Formats: sequence, structure tokens, C-alpha cells
Amino acid sequence: MMAAVNADFAALLEGVSRKELAARAAKLSAGYRAGGTSARVTDRMDALAYLVARFPATYAAAHAVLRRIVEASPQFAPSGLLDVGAGPGTVALAARVTWPSLGAITLLEPNAVFRAVAQELWPGARIRPGALGGTLPSTDLVTAGYVLAELTMAEIPQAARDLWRAAREMLVLIEPGTPDGFARIRAARSALIEEGAHVAAPCTHDRDCPMGGGDWCHFSQRLARSRAIKW
Repeated sequence: MMAAVNADFAALLEGVSRKELAARAAKLSAGYRAGGTSARVTDRMDALAYLVARFPATYAAAHAVLRRIVEASPQFAPSGLLDVGAGPGTVALAARVTWPSLGAITLLEPNAVFRAVAQELWPGARIRPGALGGTLPSTDLVTAGYVLAELTMAEIPQAARDLWRAAREMLVLIEPGTPDGFARIRAARSALIEEGAHVAAPCTHDRDCPMGGGDWCHFSQRLARSRAIKW
């Protein structure tokens, strides 16, 4: 699977100026470190820079999270996926690698540039404009990676409820392993427990989060970058 993706990446990068790509990637990475999101991706070169600079680490983190879901719920075998705030389909790719049972895949992404690149990488997926808010199409598995960071803290509980109502079996939320990312996940977790959700991972209980004293829940993920997309 990853070999095919790397080949697709190589095709997308054919003829692209490595100097400009490096400059865009550096700018994009700086924006993410400052708390930015996909709003900084304004044209195709930005999207290609994302594939080089951000996709590998984002994919590795998502894959690690989904493997934890497999450990916690080995019987879970989704047939459909809705990836909200999908970007070029990073979390969706990790999900398809994790669950070969996935068939119908829908990517919901507000950024037209990301949608265009996703269409090239995901010719069989349904790629739709849209974002969090209101009624979402329901399916077995709903994922939202690095999406809550785009919301205010006050907006997160309702966003979490909207996502949960779309998930027939499993909702997966992924945010950076930072104090802010943890605070957003904890706010979503509290709202979902009130809705009757059961927390599968990383906690295995539905009680109040015991973390305190300025500490936060997170993990580190090693990353082996592919030679096929180095520049």
C-alpha cells in the first residue's frame, strides 16, 4: 500500500522545483509549529509541500492511534469511513492500511486545493467539500485528525457530538501531543461521555480524566521517511 502511495507522490512531484518546494515546506512547517492548519495551504505547491513535510509524520501518528484501536477492539471491522477535515486523505490512508475491510471511503475537506490533490491520490473515494458542523453522513468509522485545533474550546463539545452522531460504531479523534491538543481531546472526551459514548483508547474507562498538575497525555512516534519522497 505505501509503495503505491510513494509512487503516486513521486508522480505528483515530477518536474516540481525542489528549491521552491523546500521553501514552501519550511514555511508550512513554521506555520504548523505556530498553531496553523490547512488554511495556510493556498495553492498546489503548498499542498505538495505538505505531502513532503507533513504527511509522513501525520500518517505515522494516525497509524499508531489506529493500531491502538485494533488492540482495544480487535473485533471491529468497519466497512465504511468518513474522514472529516481529510486534507489529502492522510488519516484515511492509515485507516485503509489498518482495516482492509474498508470499502466506501468519503473524504470531507473544505480546502479546494487539498481536494484536488486528494482526487489524484484517491481516484475511488468520494471527495466532498465541507467541514465540521451540523449533520454529517453516517458510517461505521468516523475520523477527525488535527481538526479540533481549528475550533475554539467553546465549539469543541458540539463538534464532538456531531462527529459522534455520524459514527455508527467508532469515532477516532487525533490531535498533536501538546498541552493544547490534550486539552481539546479532553473537552471532546467529556462531551462524548455525556452522550453515552464508551472510550476505547487510550483510556479504557469512562470516568473523569485523572490527569492534572500541568501534565498531559501524549505519545511519541518514531518515523522512517521513505526515500521515494525525499527531496
